[in-house]
Amino acid sequence: VATSQSAVSVTLDRMPDGGIHGPSFEALVDRLKQLGTVEVEHPCAVVSIVGRRIRAVLHDLGPALEVLGDRPVHLVSDSSEDLNLSLVVGEADGASLVARLHERLFPAQGEEGRLGPTWEQIVHLRRTAHDDGSGPRTRRPDGDRDHPLGTDRVGGPGESRAKGTWWRAERARLLDSVTDGEARYVYHLPTVAAAARRLRETLGSVDRFYYSMKANAHPDVLRTVANAGLGIECVSAAEIETVRRILGEECPILFTPNFCPVDEYETALAAGADVTLDGYELLQLHAPIFRGHAVGVRVDPGRGLGHHQHVRTAGSRSKFGMPMPEIGAFVEAAHRAGARVTGIHAHVGSGIFDPQAWAQTGQLLAEAAERIPSLEWMDLGGGLGVPERPGQEPLDLEAMEPLLSKLRSRLPGCRLRLEPGRYLVSEAGVLVAPVTQVRRKNGTNLVGIATGMNSLIRPALYGAWHGIHNLTRLDEGPVDYWNIVGPICESSDVLGRDRWLPPMKVGDVVLIENAGAYGAVMSSRYNQRPPAAEIVLD
Repeated sequence: VATSQSAVSVTLDRMPDGGIHGPSFEALVDRLKQLGTVEVEHPCAVVSIVGRRIRAVLHDLGPALEVLGDRPVHLVSDSSEDLNLSLVVGEADGASLVARLHERLFPAQGEEGRLGPTWEQIVHLRRTAHDDGSGPRTRRPDGDRDHPLGTDRVGGPGESRAKGTWWRAERARLLDSVTDGEARYVYHLPTVAAAARRLRETLGSVDRFYYSMKANAHPDVLRTVANAGLGIECVSAAEIETVRRILGEECPILFTPNFCPVDEYETALAAGADVTLDGYELLQLHAPIFRGHAVGVRVDPGRGLGHHQHVRTAGSRSKFGMPMPEIGAFVEAAHRAGARVTGIHAHVGSGIFDPQAWAQTGQLLAEAAERIPSLEWMDLGGGLGVPERPGQEPLDLEAMEPLLSKLRSRLPGCRLRLEPGRYLVSEAGVLVAPVTQVRRKNGTNLVGIATGMNSLIRPALYGAWHGIHNLTRLDEGPVDYWNIVGPICESSDVLGRDRWLPPMKVGDVVLIENAGAYGAVMSSRYNQRPPAAEIVLD
């Protein structure tokens, strides 16, 4: 029971008589309706911070709460004695919120927060352990309890589930790829093709998908998505030239640059690409470039979404898009330049899991499109979320489709577009690197590998979390926490902190998950160290 000056919350371990659909709960709701309005949210999780002077740490909570993104917080309550703060969130968001809060409030314990197993993990372990208790066990360094560990590795708080992933089946080839001591990016093309097929089969209301090639521009990846029937979204003239060289003249291209040199628009139009502009100034200053051509307008819906502030591409302080009220001025400028406005576009961010997000963007665009009489297409952007942390639920495409279908019915004759990038390639790629050094410093286990932020900058840039495994000892139980670091002379060259892993020895091979997107394309030669080379498996 949690009380405050304005609310009383009661949490029950068990609901009698059929749970929320049973007569006892229905009777409770009926009684409560006599006192006021009743809304039932299910399933939910209550995350509570308990201690003294809780309000004194409120300023630390903001970054942790970013993990919720656009997901709702159903209830916030704090005690009048300043002893606890409770948030009621969706059940699927509870574990990730706890981990981020623990990491923020107890930074000395590192990224993983050294949390024990969740209730779901404990139940799973009890069900899968041998009846006589003879299943394999390991002792955790931060407690006295032993936990049976199955091959799906659910016992460690920092572990992604290794079972059932493509790279587990390809373990031998992955180990062979780094026998020369160098790190490698490895892409599994069947996984790319499967993701493209899943989108096309589930989101039938979308007329065309454009793969955002800035996520991964490997030629074989481009061929795979093109063979799946997708067009390509480009943001530079160099990307357009790459597409035409690899995929030919027939591949549909969408050009959505931002503050690019003006001559790149000429390159795009000459290549037959659909082009979007972020403002009317280009039409006023460079009318001859656009005369006789169709263009799209990128608008700013006013609110960005995504897993980190650096990937939110809308909002009043964003450099992307044009304010909605200026659409009339854009249409007028296009008319004077001799161009036609045939498309409207918005992209609000990356790493979005709310299936309503794209339809909500579309509703705003539909209202704005009433001022575009020649509208032919509407692009809702990309940013489809990819699960990274343990317990994170995937984006529900089946819930997304009816919302898009309803939007499409509102826009007869207008074709819907989406621009998936990370969704198609993130899980299809891994970074594998041999261990070069292992040492212990002030109680911290440091594991050096053959590459670092020169190959994968996302952890340093976004605070991104990537699952990490000892591929050499994949089926051995974890024994300790390890910090996985690279050879770059920067304190931020840490790919993962406090990862609960098996023994780590020089020559072992580390595998980093979800490395197929924004990995190699964002790499550098910092410290004059070449980044990991790329290879494909088909």
